[in-house]
Amino acid sequence: MNKSKNVKKVPSEFWNEEQLLLKCEGHKEFLEGKIDASYATVLQLIKLDVNSKILDIGCGRGEIIKESSKITDWAVGMDYSADAVNIAHHYAESGNVIRGTATNFPFQNNVFDYVTILGFIECLDKEDIAKCLQESKRVLKQDGKIYLATPNAFGVIFFEFFATLHNLIVLRKNPKKNNWHHSRYVCSTFNYFSLRQLLKKNCLKPRIRFDSSTKGRLPSFVYKILFFTAPLHCIAEIEK
Repeated sequence: MNKSKNVKKVPSEFWNEEQLLLKCEGHKEFLEGKIDASYATVLQLIKLDVNSKILDIGCGRGEIIKESSKITDWAVGMDYSADAVNIAHHYAESGNVIRGTATNFPFQNNVFDYVTILGFIECLDKEDIAKCLQESKRVLKQDGKIYLATPNAFGVIFFEFFATLHNLIVLRKNPKKNNWHHSRYVCSTFNYFSLRQLLKKNCLKPRIRFDSSTKGRLPSFVYKILFFTAPLHCIAEIEK
C-alpha cells in the first residue's frame, strides 16, 4: 500500500524548534537525554568502527550523529531545516552537521559506507523519494549500505482502528482523523511489499524486517502478536 498525496511540499520552516522538541517522534526520550528505540536498533545493526563514514539524511535533532561521533569522526548529518541543523549541531557537539536537501547532496561520489534515512522518507513524495535514493546510491561506496526506517501502512490502519474504538467507547465521541497519518507533512506510506518494490525499482537489494521491539504508535504487545503491523526497518545494498 503506497499512498502519495498531491500536496505542496512542506517548507523547512515547518520543522521549527517547537516541532522538533515537543512534537516529533522521540522528543520525550530526547529531552530526557535518551535515544529513540528505533534509532538505537539501527545503530546496533550498523556496527560502526573508527574508519566508518556515515551520512544521516534528515538528521533532525542529531541523535544519530551524536551516537555515531562517539565511534567515528566521519559522522555527517544533513537537514533542510535551519532549526534542525542548529539543534543537531549543539546536541551532537559536532561540526559535521550541514544544511541541505534530500534530493541534491553536496558530496562527491563514493564517499560514505552508510547512509541512514530514518523516519523521514514518508515526508517525501514519490518523485523526491526516487531522487533521494539515487543520491544515496551516488555518495555510497560500492559495498555501502542504506539503512531506512519508516512507519508501516498496515500499522497505520490498526492504529486508526484502535483510535476509533477508543473515541467511541471510552470518550463517547465521534472519531476525528487528526493523527500524523492525515497531517500535511506525511506524503507517502509503505507496507512490506510496496517498500520492497520501491527499492528494487531503484536498483537496490533490500532486506526488510518488522521492528516489533519499538514502542511505535500501538502498544508493544500488538506488534509482538501482529508483527506485520510493526514499523519497517530495511538494509539496502546497491545491486551489482
